[in-house]
Amino acid sequence: MNSLSYILPLFALSILGINLIQYRKHQSLKIAFILFVFAGLALCIAVALRDGYGFSEDAILPFVGTLSTILSFLGASLIVLALIGILVKNIRVQRNVFLLMNVIFVVKLVIVESKVWGIF
Repeated sequence: MNSLSYILPLFALSILGINLIQYRKHQSLKIAFILFVFAGLALCIAVALRDGYGFSEDAILPFVGTLSTILSFLGASLIVLALIGILVKNIRVQRNVFLLMNVIFVVKLVIVESKVWGIF
């Protein structure tokens, strides 16, 4: 395995840690939504390059199929939830949306990494 197989999950966990710190500071929650989306997109791009997603025949994750559809749906739901969180003014709704985004992020992380490490 290459070094990205170790670095990218650590990067993902650091994103989660930063998000949980931002969650405690509710006044900067909108900034946390924006940073979460950009860091998540950067992570998804890096993981796609690492795994050859859609770029090679022997990709770890196939470009088409049920797993790819599920991951794409979860990624799109993160974008929609981030937009809702930014536009809504109710802090309770923002917190719930933010926590849901973190749960979806963890689910995506577990699915992809378990596939990479041969668990799934």
